[in-house]
Amino acid sequence: MSKPPQRQNTDREIGFTDEYYNSFSWKVRLAMEQFIKGALLSTFILVTIPLVSIILMVFINGINAVVSPDFYLKEGRSPLVQEGGIAHALVGTGIMGAIAVVLGIPLGLVLGIYLGEFGKNRLGEIIRLTIETMAGIPTIITGVVVYALIVLTMGSFSALAGGVALAFIMIPIIGRTTDEMIRLVPDEYREAAYSLGLDTSTTVLNVVLPAASRGIISGIILAVARVLGETAPLLFTALFTQQMNTNITHPMASLTTLIFTYGISPFEFWQKLAWGAAFLILMINLVIVLVVRSSGASNTAKS
Repeated sequence: MSKPPQRQNTDREIGFTDEYYNSFSWKVRLAMEQFIKGALLSTFILVTIPLVSIILMVFINGINAVVSPDFYLKEGRSPLVQEGGIAHALVGTGIMGAIAVVLGIPLGLVLGIYLGEFGKNRLGEIIRLTIETMAGIPTIITGVVVYALIVLTMGSFSALAGGVALAFIMIPIIGRTTDEMIRLVPDEYREAAYSLGLDTSTTVLNVVLPAASRGIISGIILAVARVLGETAPLLFTALFTQQMNTNITHPMASLTTLIFTYGISPFEFWQKLAWGAAFLILMINLVIVLVVRSSGASNTAKS
């Protein structure tokens, strides 16, 4: 095999000749390259097959449930009557998600701003290590901690405890994203603001944060998508209920706990509702990911 002519002059300058490209060593390198490409392609296929099969299974089993208006408008009923819906879980997911957003986003932003702008010290490194550790902790442990702090204190499971658990999951994600986005803002922006006489707080609020806002918003959206799919912490905090409930001091259903409860039940109608709820969560997360990716692509095109 001969070397492509467009690189012959460059290769001669660094000592590669036509004899080298006809040698056994070069053929071995080409064979290894083809082997590695084949191995990577095979691995990609092996990973893609179960992913596609899961999506297809959820779609096939869930599409029949989500097209019915009762699926969204009716609350849980006994499986023996063969009717009901997931309205109570939709409302519960919205309430606990709102609690998580109200608590998690401000705390995550403040934490990320501190680390990005003022965390270049020993304390900042300790906090950064802490939130990275929190982000890697299994969420079931978060549920157990909130159970000990809130559920045992209140004496009952509650939507408030579930929202707090979800907020604990959101905080390190938003904090890490905000920290990284702020550190990507060029120092020239800050120097220009300081040269105009702006103080540090004004510079951060009016110069740094707007420059990093798109990345921060994307991180917040992904954090919300992450907590929408959490089940384990809610089983320890909000538990589950069959009835519509808007009192945050009482147990409350969510889409994920409904999927868990109905999915392991022996009743076919409940299993149908579980497939429908899984399909709904899958579509919501897909839309969120597409929005974030399209936003990132548009930012790249503008830059």
